[in-house]
Amino acid sequence: MKLRSIAVLFAFAIASAAAYAQAGVYATFSAERFSRTGSVVGVTTSDAPWLYGPTVGAFYTFHKIPGIGELKTGPVSIGLDGRGDFMHGSLYDRADGIISLRVTPKHLVKNIMPYIQGGAGIGHTKIPHALTFSNNWSYLFAAGADRRIKEHVDWRVFEFSGGFLGDYSAGIASNQSNYMLTLSTGLVFHPY
Repeated sequence: MKLRSIAVLFAFAIASAAAYAQAGVYATFSAERFSRTGSVVGVTTSDAPWLYGPTVGAFYTFHKIPGIGELKTGPVSIGLDGRGDFMHGSLYDRADGIISLRVTPKHLVKNIMPYIQGGAGIGHTKIPHALTFSNNWSYLFAAGADRRIKEHVDWRVFEFSGGFLGDYSAGIASNQSNYMLTLSTGLVFHPY
């Protein structure tokens, strides 16, 4: 699937998620440490550049399921988060599409909403000396906190995530280990 198709589908998902009362749309600035080890023509190579760029996404918290009723999840709420990361560095270009399960407390704690989430999706990566992008499975685990600053606006104080991009080959280069550590901050908009 081409990245443009993913971006159009993602934009539609963000717009439709914003229509629900238990939803939020966010935009953050992210800095990612992309550590990779691989081989080029039989020689092992390793580097860990910093990549920078925006992360955009939407989340939806489930309180009721039609036909079933209210979810009984104790002191936490369960939801879904869909995001796109668009990272760029001097040698690398990356874009990920990730769908995650999201867990939050049911109520704000002193105007702060902590969360954890984990999910998987597709990583779209162009490495040095490659002529094309490579699509591979990617997974992500994240923890963060949003602070209410206005009635419909939160500040994403921080989000720290760690993940892995699956093995891939691009021409003469093969990469067996691709780890990502990302720190983000930005804004969250709620329609409620």
